[in-house]
Amino acid sequence: MMENQSGWRDFVSNKKSVLLLLVAAVISSALYAIYLQQRGELDTSYISTYWQEGEVEKNFNLHIGLEIYWFYLKKYLIVWLLGLIRFFIPIAVGVVFFDLFTYGFSIATMCLNYGRVGMFIAGEMFLLQGVILSVLLLELLDEALKRNQVFSINGKTNYIFRLIVGGIGCAVIMLIEIFIKKFS
Repeated sequence: MMENQSGWRDFVSNKKSVLLLLVAAVISSALYAIYLQQRGELDTSYISTYWQEGEVEKNFNLHIGLEIYWFYLKKYLIVWLLGLIRFFIPIAVGVVFFDLFTYGFSIATMCLNYGRVGMFIAGEMFLLQGVILSVLLLELLDEALKRNQVFSINGKTNYIFRLIVGGIGCAVIMLIEIFIKKFS
């Protein structure tokens, strides 16, 4: 039992920076959505646009699949490339924060406007894809923050492996999105 508690403590102490980034992005995005709703400026027009695009994408072809793959992979590649150089790691942190903020804001907007139904709609539209991509990005960022000298032999090998894992993860996200858009 003590080992399990120690494991959680180790996990939290080792991943403080990325967990703090995750919490800050989610809380700030939810607060911003609440602020916009109170001012009457919360725009939901993107939701109907997404559903209209979804209707078009039910006629799947390879081009659409590659567009979906590239959409997720380019976010991952940007963070991977920025994480290569110590000077650009703060920019990588900003990119990950913005991505997490965007997902959090979208989910908060759906929940504020549609209540429980909004939670289910958000879950269908992008929650699973967002969680997978966020985990991939946070793990990659954690690796970049841990290894300030990425060009050492161990750091380079592990970091290149992260690129391969990210490519496979983006392919899984693409398949999930295709499945959701095809059968929803």
